[in-house]
This record gives sequence, structure tokens and C-alpha cells, in this order.
Amino acid sequence: MPHSSGGGSHSGGFHSGGHHSGGHSGSRAPRISRRPYINSRRFMYYDRYGRQQSIYSTAMPKKQSLLSLIITLLIMIPFILISSVMMYTAYKQTKDAGTLTPLSTFESTHISDGAGVIDNDTQLEKTLKNFESTTGICPYIITVSDSDWDQDYGYLEDYAYTLYLENFDDEQHFLIVYSEPDNVIFDNFADWSWEGIQGDDTDPIITEEHFSKFQRDLQKYLTKDDVSVTDAFNTAFSDSLVYMMSGDTDKINSYIMICMGVFWGMIMLSVVCSAVRSYLISCREYHEVPMDYSGEEEPYYGPEIK
Repeated sequence: MPHSSGGGSHSGGFHSGGHHSGGHSGSRAPRISRRPYINSRRFMYYDRYGRQQSIYSTAMPKKQSLLSLIITLLIMIPFILISSVMMYTAYKQTKDAGTLTPLSTFESTHISDGAGVIDNDTQLEKTLKNFESTTGICPYIITVSDSDWDQDYGYLEDYAYTLYLENFDDEQHFLIVYSEPDNVIFDNFADWSWEGIQGDDTDPIITEEHFSKFQRDLQKYLTKDDVSVTDAFNTAFSDSLVYMMSGDTDKINSYIMICMGVFWGMIMLSVVCSAVRSYLISCREYHEVPMDYSGEEEPYYGPEIK
């Protein structure tokens, strides 16, 4: 198609061409079509069944190197894999979690009350066992005094992590360490703290979102003056069964991520298919033949085209 070569004016000086470049700029590959078009030429070849076929182009299709195809595929494949992983991750977030299968028999008790703050362990034990049977995760609560760890550990998190390693040899426990100062009775104020440690196998169930909700609930109940430590744990674990086995509650974002992954993957896949198709087209043996304007294709009597 025509395009400007440049021009100028007295007031505006001069300008270069190219602002209205057509479909056949110097760097663009020739258009290949099954139907003739203006200024096209006719090229014949034989398909894999030995049938005579024709294409129309402005120039003889050039051979493409196999290396260029391989480079294109190597560039596109990582993007396709990324979109696949994105879709799979988003899909998993929409699915409800399955119950964890215990590797061994869990403990008969789920509480170690070293600080003496659990006043009704029977009900709490029942709740923790219910949590275990529903999720397959073994919850365990250890209460300690600050003096048990503050001299040797800088943070309760470090001490809780050590307790997990010392007490459990699997990745299927959910340990909560609750700590209070030694002089609570005299000060009538408990500057408590707590830390949760979970095994790697519990991650599909105790997700970041689920633990954040559990964390907010437990913190809220522990802060209330009219709620005991026992009731705080009991209520937090009971409430967690409503959401703990469910998938991502924000499923709309997950579905959006799936749609984006599908769209992105289709674009990348179309690029790959286009590159493969272009390479296969370029590998054929073409011979130019006269254009047939009568509406019927003329037979080709030249050498056999493979």
C-alpha cells in the first residue's frame, strides 16, 4: 500500500516519511493467503498427500531456520508455564481443603498447663479433639511462665519453635505456647503473650488467611476481662471449624486470576502455533506459476514439488 516518503512546508520545515506506512514496509514479512489479492503472485506446492496446492504472496516464501523456531519456543514456554501455575494455584484456592491423614497416633492429651491457667481442661480437650478429627491436625496448647524462657530466649517465638522440635517429630501439629508473668497474682494484671507454630503439612488447611482469622479471634477473646484463658482457646478453636476446612473466602479474586491465566496462556499458545505454522510453511518446495484469472486453477506440469 502507498505510504508517504516525506515532505515539508514553509512554516513547518520538513518532515520524514513513514507516518502512514502501509502493510508492506521493508521489515514486514510478505502476506501469504489461500486466495489471490492485489499484486499477489501464485506459488504451487504438493501437500503430504501428493495433492497440488497453491498459495498467493507478493514474494517467494523464504526458508526459516530451525534455530529461530527453537529460540521462539524457548522464550514462550516459560510464560506458558507461569500462566499454568497461576491458574492451578488460583484453582486450589477455590477448593475446600481435605482432611489431613495422620502419620501416627496423636497424643491422648492436647494440653500441658505449666502456668496453671487452664481451669476447665475437660471441655477444652473435647474441643481440641474435635478440631483434630475434623482437620487431621493435632492441636496442642502449652502454657508457661515468662521466667521459663525469657533468660535464654530473646523472643517467645524462638522458645515455641524449640518446644515444637522437642515434643513432636512430624509436621502435622499446631502448637500454641501461652506465657504469663510469674507475679500475676500479686499485680492482678496478666501481660500475657502467645505464639503459634504449625508443621509444614498443615499449610493447606491452616492457610495464612485462616490463621489470621484465628489469630484475631483468639486475641479478641484473650483481651476480654470476663473471658478466661480456657474459654478464649475453647471459643477460638470452636469458631475456626466454620472456616478452617473451606477454600479461599475471596473466591472472586481467584476466578479473576484463573481467567487472566487462561487469557495469557491462549495468547502465548497462539504465538507458539503461529511460529510453528510459519516454519512448516517455509519448509515446502514452492514454484511460481502464472496467475489464473478465469476462476479455475491451471494444472501444474513442472517438476514434482515435495
